[in-house]
Amino acid sequence: PVTVLITSPLTPVSDLLREHPELAKGIGRLIWVGGKIQAKGNLDKNTIPAEVANPEAEWNVFWDPQGADWVFRNTSFPIVLFPLDVTDQARLTKAFEQKLGTQASTFRYSKLVSQGYALTHSEPFYEMWNTVITAYWAHPEFFEQPKVMKLKVVTTGYSQGAIRQSLDGRPVDVVFNITQRERFYDYVLEQFRRSFRKR
Repeated sequence: PVTVLITSPLTPVSDLLREHPELAKGIGRLIWVGGKIQAKGNLDKNTIPAEVANPEAEWNVFWDPQGADWVFRNTSFPIVLFPLDVTDQARLTKAFEQKLGTQASTFRYSKLVSQGYALTHSEPFYEMWNTVITAYWAHPEFFEQPKVMKLKVVTTGYSQGAIRQSLDGRPVDVVFNITQRERFYDYVLEQFRRSFRKR
């Protein structure tokens, strides 16, 4: 069985397994960045209609709540959830950006990433969301042990896109905190110092 890491809505997983349900047995666990538990949602009222920008929603769930709900209700493999509660802790700090900028003069991947992050300076809400769960895949010891919660996806009405606790919800392993933040940043910087041969 493989570990599937999803940094988008769960649409690819729900579409695939609806068409080929037999493939579910090949998934050992799913690690997904999505939702929020106690943190604020991340729908920006300045970029989407206020009528749908509910404060409970996170973008990856809001984009396709039906797909997320289908996966929650129709699969049994373990789900490790990275909600905004933990991903918002991975801030693009000045110290991190300075170290990355220093590496950029020597390492081409550091240069590429540094230029990419520079594009987000006008977006103060931007964090290293996807980088966090990728680091977890390699180093779960950087994080607090996941907490098992029974969760349900809201699929209709103003609150669609929210994930809420429910007695009849799907048991999900929820990660809430980065406990070794400096090691996390050092690991990310180390990855961008790696050199790959040109073909």
